[in-house]
Amino acid sequence: MQSNKTITVKNYTAVITLTGTGGTANVTGIGGLTKLATFSGNLTTTGANFVTIWASAYLAVGIVVTAASGVLTFKASESDTGFGAAMITYVGGGNLSGTVAVTSEKIYVGGAKRIGIQLRRADHAAGSSAFTVKASLDAEDTVTPTMSAFNLLIDNVTDSNSQDVTRVNGKTLAANGDAFLQVDPVAIVNWMEISVTNATDGTSTAYLLLEY
Repeated sequence: MQSNKTITVKNYTAVITLTGTGGTANVTGIGGLTKLATFSGNLTTTGANFVTIWASAYLAVGIVVTAASGVLTFKASESDTGFGAAMITYVGGGNLSGTVAVTSEKIYVGGAKRIGIQLRRADHAAGSSAFTVKASLDAEDTVTPTMSAFNLLIDNVTDSNSQDVTRVNGKTLAANGDAFLQVDPVAIVNWMEISVTNATDGTSTAYLLLEY
């Protein structure tokens, strides 16, 4: 009997690379919190101050935040947990902002006959969301699977009978809406991991659709 399962991909690690020379910005979505970053002299100090002020608040919701050279890294303290969409939004007094790169947890998909991926971008005003996918053949009981770039996704694009299917390792969305990718049926995949880099604004969500 055929069975289907849809998995909402959880964010596990978020990396915010701070930019700007002054002002304030809100970091939102991570653990359901909204916390203010305030520029202080340079981006390295700005990031360090953010951690000093807010680390305990994030730890209370299961997220560890660290800073190095103006880069904030948020990581779920448990490998099977996640958090919502990560964003940084300029508030005022200058131009403090940043780019956001989010990586999902590693998801076991072994045994699935077909694997589809639905990608979604919302709350868009400018910029883009660039999704990429990694995969692994490691066994189900592997604690930390080794993930590699995966170029056997079939893109949902129009072609003719004379063309081969278009294989990609991800998809970039520059407007609100959905996109669909399919894992090539010839590929054997046990684990998958999806990353997205949000430029400027917008929230991004990924879903795995599994058929057993």
